[in-house]
Amino acid sequence: MEKKSIADLARERVVLLDGGMGTMLIAKGLKEGEAPDLWNVNFPDKVREAHSEYLGAGADAIITNTFGASRIRLASCGFEDRVKEINRAGTEIAKSVCSNEHYVIGDIGPSGKFLEPYGDLKEEDLCVSVEEQMTELLGGGVDCLVIETVFDVREAVAALKIAKKLTKLPVIVSFTFNKTIRGYYTITGNSVKEAVQIVDDEGADIIGTNCSLDSSLFIDLVKEIKAHTSKPVAAKPNAGKPEMRNGKITYEQSIDEFIGDIPLLLENGANLIGGCCGTTPAHIKAIHKILNE
Repeated sequence: MEKKSIADLARERVVLLDGGMGTMLIAKGLKEGEAPDLWNVNFPDKVREAHSEYLGAGADAIITNTFGASRIRLASCGFEDRVKEINRAGTEIAKSVCSNEHYVIGDIGPSGKFLEPYGDLKEEDLCVSVEEQMTELLGGGVDCLVIETVFDVREAVAALKIAKKLTKLPVIVSFTFNKTIRGYYTITGNSVKEAVQIVDDEGADIIGTNCSLDSSLFIDLVKEIKAHTSKPVAAKPNAGKPEMRNGKITYEQSIDEFIGDIPLLLENGANLIGGCCGTTPAHIKAIHKILNE
């Protein structure tokens, strides 16, 4: 029997996503300034271990270790000519640990640059970079694409249009918001309503939010996203803000605090849930327990 799409599954029950990949790789030896995506080639067994640990914790879906594997992002460390190698390796690693019941989500992170006229990134250059990366992820056999940690709705729309041109697979668009005195906004000034409605109209299959904020600040954010779309909503909060302690990056929110907010996130409309920076298989295992109580 053909596996249903992750979007269809999310309409039937809560889908458990994985947690932070960077957090896991740092624990496994990733050094400051080192490109995490390059580990797909240099240390594939460690990336495979991270994915396996999330699946072991109960995740339904894992996200490829390709957040920064676009030509634009890789150019900052001199690896722009290794887009195919890195993305195909990332997809192969993720697929190698999944059963047919699991989902592999191809990860496209933000360009890290501002589009003209606020920055020097030309939209045509962004589109070339995004299409190249998506082509390799799709060629590797992912089940879904996620355009995540987006802070400019224009970049989200450009990437979403390319995805819709390339595939009929579900596409997740996940924004990152900051909490301000006026409410939740991206750093380029997009409100939740504006961001959600625009990508909804452009055909996003799942709309969500990840990074920047801890789980307590996601509670109202998820509710607001849900108010502006009938599509499934994804939520991957951080485990608080990162802090440097004894030479190591730690996150201020305890796992008990994080897990304590999960029922409210579900109550407010999260259809897919997981964790972002600072979260680990322990967080995912605890969410899995909540979902199965």
